[in-house]
Amino acid sequence: SNLQLIGVSTFNWEGSMPFKELQGIGTPGQTYGVQMGTDVIQGTGYRFFFKVHFRTCDRGEIQEKDNTCYQCGSDVNEKSTYDLRVAKNYSVEENNTKECKTCPPEAFCWGLDNIGPREGYW
Repeated sequence: SNLQLIGVSTFNWEGSMPFKELQGIGTPGQTYGVQMGTDVIQGTGYRFFFKVHFRTCDRGEIQEKDNTCYQCGSDVNEKSTYDLRVAKNYSVEENNTKECKTCPPEAFCWGLDNIGPREGYW
């Protein structure tokens, strides 16, 4: 899979090259090598290398088909949801669906992997 870098870069003739709102999109659990450089200053061919590692989705998050990690219960318009699976225990293709679980009526759910029993249940 490929790494995609999105953001704004500007070159300052005083020698700095700040990146604003740089966002990397890659597959959770993968490490990518990145090479950046400039040929603006003639003859220098300045290059630098670094690695970017994308964490796997945590418990309470689901991996969407676009490889983003969505936090269960993070949308105020959705019902209380949760997810107790650890990302490495399932694949995106599992049952062709990847959804947070709806909170059962016997429980309270506060999103992510936070779930507890209502009064009278244990």
